[in-house]
Amino acid sequence: MRKKVLLIQPPFERLMNYSRFYFPLGLLSLAAVLEKHHHEVLVYDADYNSFGISYGHKERMERYNNFINALEDSDHLIWHEIKSVINQFKPQVLGITVNTVTLKSARLIAQLARQCQPDVKIVMGGVHATLKTDECVPFADYVVQNEGEELIVPIVEGQLEKGVYQGDRLTDLDQLPFPALHLLYNVDKYDKRDLSLLMSSRGCPGHCHFCNSPQLWNRKVVRKSVDYFIKEIEHVNKQFGVTDFFISDDSFTINKRWLREFCQKIAGHGFTWRCLGRIKRLTGEMLDQIISAGCRNIKVGIESGSPKILRKINKEITREEVLAANELFRQKNMDWSSFFMIGFPGETEEDIYMTQDLIKKLSAKSITLSIFTPFPETKLNYSRHNQYEYYAPHSPHNNFTDTMSDKTFSDMVSQTLSVIENNSYYEHEMAVKGS
Repeated sequence: MRKKVLLIQPPFERLMNYSRFYFPLGLLSLAAVLEKHHHEVLVYDADYNSFGISYGHKERMERYNNFINALEDSDHLIWHEIKSVINQFKPQVLGITVNTVTLKSARLIAQLARQCQPDVKIVMGGVHATLKTDECVPFADYVVQNEGEELIVPIVEGQLEKGVYQGDRLTDLDQLPFPALHLLYNVDKYDKRDLSLLMSSRGCPGHCHFCNSPQLWNRKVVRKSVDYFIKEIEHVNKQFGVTDFFISDDSFTINKRWLREFCQKIAGHGFTWRCLGRIKRLTGEMLDQIISAGCRNIKVGIESGSPKILRKINKEITREEVLAANELFRQKNMDWSSFFMIGFPGETEEDIYMTQDLIKKLSAKSITLSIFTPFPETKLNYSRHNQYEYYAPHSPHNNFTDTMSDKTFSDMVSQTLSVIENNSYYEHEMAVKGS
């Protein structure tokens, strides 16, 4: 029997009036699977804000408490909007993706759904539902751990009893339909940049101690074939006219053979693209390949300029390797961006000064700063707090150094931001690492 299914991304950035780009790729993959089985599906990104402002890190810290306050304000516009969407669509099944910082937001949506549609089946999945399942169980009929594409149809069609289910790791991503962008709520309000998000693989081989990817993917990468991925790019181009893409794989450049084939086959299509890469794997040959294939920017995670901190977080790079990569980018005239993070447990003012010193030496077009957040199940999750809404990579409440007062750490954050801004590399984007 055909069912009506509403899939929701809970609000977070929007509650600070921030303009977040892109869309919930995982939900659109589930939507495509459900549509293939003839169910009526709507994907509602309650965090999308086409009228928001692209704040910088400092401004987002100043507005962060707007998010926390909105979680306590039942009369906030967003909760009325969510109820309106639920009442209009009248779903029989409601799926909610749950990240750590949006746990409380997701719970509120589940409660609102029960008020609007008392008989609706509620399904929770995502990173936090996988790693901290017990915190989702009281608010959902079903909790899905790991990948959900093979479980969502049996759940929706009533083939499974209520409970917790673990999805098997998918081994052939070519068997999945393309993410169903056309099923986005108000898709006509999304511009081409918002619809440019792609992912050719799932997983990351890295073992950074601040990230919970190893717990989610066991450091194993599963990748689409080059031909299938290019067909997906062409599909999005044909459907929405997108010609400039952001490939959001954790480590797009990690498989040299796959990357070489991709570059050979995508060259000449007239597309441009950006991607994430790793300092450790960069070579001049690789940069020549991606540049000739249309890559206009590569983003790399550096995190710290302190050798002590780089070892502590298991980043597996050195300052010398970062500076060598910087020189390689300069030689190739390659546009690049970098991610830095401060506030790690045990980090001192001297460590942060070393990070500032490294930043000054880089030619990156943009540098994104995050504040360390102890996400569940990570090697550096020393905190036992469960007030997840208070802590995020741009929260003023973050200070897990154990070496500095809150005032001193806040000053160090401001000082680091000033170093970035004064070097003209500042970009109004934030990286939510780990969850």
